[in-house]
Amino acid sequence: CLSSFTHEGCASLGYVNQSSRALLEELGEYGKTPALCTTNATECEAYGCLEDVRPQFFQPLEMKGKSGQCTFFFFVMNMLAFPLNPHMVQRVYIAQSDQALRFVVGIMFVAGFLCMPPGMMAGLVVATFSKTWTIEPSSPFAAVAAQLMEMGPLQYVLAVVLTCSSLAAIMSTADSVMLGVSNTLSLDLFKGYISPRATESMTVHFGTAVSAIMVLIGILFGFFITDKQFGTLLLLQNGILLQVVPAYVLGLYFDPSPLAVACGLGAGLVVFFAAFTLSNLGMNPTKDYVPEPNLGFFVNIAVLLVSVLTNFSANKSPNYHDASSGTYINSVSGKPSSRLSLQEIEDCMVNTSEPPRFLLLIILALVLGSTPIWSGDDYKLVLGMPDWAFTIVMISIAAAVLGIIGTCLWQPVRECDNAVEVDSESDYDEDDSD
Repeated sequence: CLSSFTHEGCASLGYVNQSSRALLEELGEYGKTPALCTTNATECEAYGCLEDVRPQFFQPLEMKGKSGQCTFFFFVMNMLAFPLNPHMVQRVYIAQSDQALRFVVGIMFVAGFLCMPPGMMAGLVVATFSKTWTIEPSSPFAAVAAQLMEMGPLQYVLAVVLTCSSLAAIMSTADSVMLGVSNTLSLDLFKGYISPRATESMTVHFGTAVSAIMVLIGILFGFFITDKQFGTLLLLQNGILLQVVPAYVLGLYFDPSPLAVACGLGAGLVVFFAAFTLSNLGMNPTKDYVPEPNLGFFVNIAVLLVSVLTNFSANKSPNYHDASSGTYINSVSGKPSSRLSLQEIEDCMVNTSEPPRFLLLIILALVLGSTPIWSGDDYKLVLGMPDWAFTIVMISIAAAVLGIIGTCLWQPVRECDNAVEVDSESDYDEDDSD
């Protein structure tokens, strides 16, 4: 399908006059410029062949710039933090079992290849043919839907179904995000720290207020943000979310104290906002190479590693000593509970067959290595796409296949077999009696 409107086999090359939007020639052979466009070339633009309309889509990426290799690399890198979004974590917790979660993870490796190509093709079709359309598309999806509605009743029904489906998908993700964020702020922040003795009704009202504020902020930003800024917003969102990754990963293999984690997060956020401010003032020399959130991420890692390796703050966080000694910290419910230790995590994983770590490292290397730093100055077409893009597709498929293999090698045990015994019921009773 893609090769039908690229130079190899492209038979739909034409030119349109943008002043009157009148078609100067229906179909022309590749390389043959219509006579009217020869005499008045300034008002003629190509359509019908993607490489003529958007030649920048085919050119290998440069090192820096908005669409450069560095932006590509950090976009892919920051997407690795996407599973730590509150609504994604919430869905992990509500999974019926680890076996069910394992099945969903395997499906996720395939879902991208099923869901993304139609949207990508719609965008390429709009980029190729929109200059001959009678409307000015506000977005690729809206443009395709409008064109379908003009083609006939069946296409009109199809456009309506597609519109309803897209709205349902948007609402599903939006309400999951709102529930995840409001739940986190209500239990972890409000109930856990601000007002530990808050009643259930107060906590629910706080969560409702958080959701309402999020809706108002969304409406406000909706007046100023366009689809052209979605890529930048996603880069910043996942870059900020990336600040959680060091604490998450190190927590699986080490035992960092809450104060060490807080120091890493604080330092990372400070560096991020400082770099963001300098970028807006034109004083950030790394702006074209490293995004601001990633500068904070690297500082976060450095601070957290130094804290772990030097045992800094191991005994300085409030209500925390060593998990093995039985001391307590505040839990999300506002009641004292045992701090989850590395030993308890390892006890929970007894008899669980995890994917080989070298396999996970290979997948990570493939994903990050898909950045086309190896592309030359020129390109050739492979199945309708430039060779460097085709290589990225092949690398992505290889990473997905290895991910599915790793999912199959993950053999969790029943949760009840490795349940960790908790001895804090008496403490809860004493607290309630007070």
